[in-house]
Amino acid sequence: MTPPADANSRIVTEVLIDKMGITRINWETGTWERPHGEKPAAEIIIAGDWAPIRDFSDRILHSPKAIYGDLLPVLRDSQLRLVNLECPLVDDGISVHKSGATLKGVSGHIKGLTTVPFDVATLGNNHIFDYGTEAFVQTRALLNQNGIQSTGAGHSLAEAERPLIVAVKGIQIGIISFSEGEDLTAAGHESPGVLGWEIDRVMAKIKQIRSDVHVVIVICHGGVEYIPFPPPYLADALKRIAEAGADLVIGHHPHVPRVFRSIKAFPSATALEILFFSSPPICCIEKLATWLKPSWVRAV
Repeated sequence: MTPPADANSRIVTEVLIDKMGITRINWETGTWERPHGEKPAAEIIIAGDWAPIRDFSDRILHSPKAIYGDLLPVLRDSQLRLVNLECPLVDDGISVHKSGATLKGVSGHIKGLTTVPFDVATLGNNHIFDYGTEAFVQTRALLNQNGIQSTGAGHSLAEAERPLIVAVKGIQIGIISFSEGEDLTAAGHESPGVLGWEIDRVMAKIKQIRSDVHVVIVICHGGVEYIPFPPPYLADALKRIAEAGADLVIGHHPHVPRVFRSIKAFPSATALEILFFSSPPICCIEKLATWLKPSWVRAV
């Protein structure tokens, strides 16, 4: 998260965050604490980009628990854990031709996800089809075999845009994942891919499920890498999505944390930091935990 520019904006930001039920953030140290005196109905942790590549590859294969360090108990203490799986996990394959890098893990890297365990993998990103459709199919099957649900990509547009609905302690949560990036493989009506940069379609999906769930989370993979603030088109798109009825809007892809906003008293983080996507192996983590409070949960 990007700290406010001055003391006055810092105070305003802290007040907004406190009103949302999220504890104060210490901008000097970059730390946060769980609010005291209130027990959450449920806790969600949403991680950023996860790719078992480069120097992380062998570490995840041989010691999957160790890579999380003291974050592991924090992850395990939550009731729902989401991560952005940003590459296929297949043992063989030929990369596609694209302007950017192509990424791939191997099937054994699934241990890095199951050791937590992560419950949901968002696939709406610019690397999940780096080794073609068959690698995507194998990866999604591998996730399913290991109890990890996914959303954001599919054999067709209808499948890619289908929200994932999960229940956490009786709370129905709808999750929508979409993407934009270099050489984006967007799904067509009869062709595989991710849910692409179709903001009106995302908004329509929010409205479609709004009455069936208590909470709607939208996760967007987009923006410009290594720039610590969102470009106007991205900020505008996420604002429209929040106003369409999303309770929480999360962004990743830039590989740096970005601003945290409150829209209609609901939070919007325009970019999380990466989780594992680095060489040399430096684990950069930006945690965002959301407490689902009665005042946040809309009646079905």
